[in-house]
Amino acid sequence: MLDFCGDTDQDGIPNDLDNCPLHPNPGQEDLDTDGIGDVCDPLTNMSGAIAALIETIQGLNLNEGVQNALIVKLLNAVASCASGNKETTVNQLGAFINQVEAKRGNPLTDEEADDLIGRANALITALLNVTIDCGGSENGMATNRVNFGGSATSQAPEIRLYPNPASQEVRIRLHRLQHHAALTISNQLGVVVRQIPVAAGQAELRVDLSDQAFTAGVYVVSLRSEILTITQRLYPAESGLRKSGSNWSIVGVTRSHADNVRGISTFAKHFPPGIVVSH
Repeated sequence: MLDFCGDTDQDGIPNDLDNCPLHPNPGQEDLDTDGIGDVCDPLTNMSGAIAALIETIQGLNLNEGVQNALIVKLLNAVASCASGNKETTVNQLGAFINQVEAKRGNPLTDEEADDLIGRANALITALLNVTIDCGGSENGMATNRVNFGGSATSQAPEIRLYPNPASQEVRIRLHRLQHHAALTISNQLGVVVRQIPVAAGQAELRVDLSDQAFTAGVYVVSLRSEILTITQRLYPAESGLRKSGSNWSIVGVTRSHADNVRGISTFAKHFPPGIVVSH
């Protein structure tokens, strides 16, 4: 049991405020702003990371031409990532880095340039390590994120989680799975809480969320076979999500401190449609 009043990893950040309470990270770096620190986040959300980069660029008081040129490169990278084109995504992030380097000293300071380049390089590393989430949601049902082990076409295997957020049970629907695979569910600390073998052609799994393995937090569902990895985030309703009528609310999922209202708001950007922030 984690002591929320202590500092388990001794990084100077109390457990209730620490975005990685078991891994030292005094800087609390969180590239994709999902509330899970980089050192313990098994999956980088591309859209979240790019949105944070764009927000930074918009706050740098650049002229409109430079700002738009940088932002367009980032938006193109998001689109390429979503289409499964790894090489193009890397090249577009590289073009962004080159332009930032060209603007170092005027109008960008060294510190600003280093920050933007460092974050873009971190995304390239995540792409090359196949630990990036490029997807979105469809009709309120979370769809798969195909990490570049297979082509992101209409014929590629996919998984869908329904409902998501889920309370007592989540159904994992499998489409076009032609190889045996293993499905794992990991918490935000990277600890595997459920592992299930999946047969080729299997259409659906049901996972019970009512036991104590699913405590507060966000979970990463990964389906891995010999040729691909598919990932998706799972949001158990018992971990801080509450339903009122047709609306879901998130109440202090990642931290319990009043100062974390902004963090929770940022975190909620990556939830399916219909989720609002309560505090």
